[in-house]
Amino acid sequence: MILRKILKNFYLSIIFLVFFIILSLSSDDLKYLKTQFEQQLKKEPQNSKVLFNLMVVYGALGDLENLYNTYNLLIATDPNFLKNLKKDIKEEDSSIFNLYKLAFLYYFLEDYDKSIFYFERLYDLKPNDDWVIAFLAYLYYLKDNLNKTKELIDKGLKLNKDNEVFHALLCALYLRENRYFSALKEYFMTLSIVQRKGYKNIFGILKNLR
Repeated sequence: MILRKILKNFYLSIIFLVFFIILSLSSDDLKYLKTQFEQQLKKEPQNSKVLFNLMVVYGALGDLENLYNTYNLLIATDPNFLKNLKKDIKEEDSSIFNLYKLAFLYYFLEDYDKSIFYFERLYDLKPNDDWVIAFLAYLYYLKDNLNKTKELIDKGLKLNKDNEVFHALLCALYLRENRYFSALKEYFMTLSIVQRKGYKNIFGILKNLR
């Protein structure tokens, strides 16, 4: 009886800890989840749910190459996974990890308004996360809201001058303004950051810049 009570309290403590991690999700927590999902994927390489969760973690950490590689693997494994997930995912769940899942789900489904909605909610919770800001800036760029894009870039660069998305977006904005020297400078800045990170392929998030 005493042992059962101890075990019950132990399991409740573990559940609370996991819930707290998912709710608060610092960078270290995301790195922990990344390790867990990567290990799980080695055991179950065709598990679409694990692929999706890992994809979301890569995105939250700003690992763009792995984000898009994992997305491509997910679609190759289960082409309808994201559409089916849309029917089942709990939008009322306001834990941070679920907000990330919703934000990236709608991003890859190209429902940019809904993706913005969930990234904005993340922004309210994590106003100094440069990657939340970077994805928001990119989404507003896709919606042609260039003033909002520029506002977010300015804030983001104050937090992290080595975020490649901000420099790539600036390059695109300068090209629109025919400021070719400034655009070239930002292009080489983006290239330098990408090379330092060791990306093998140009990252997909910027594929639609024009």
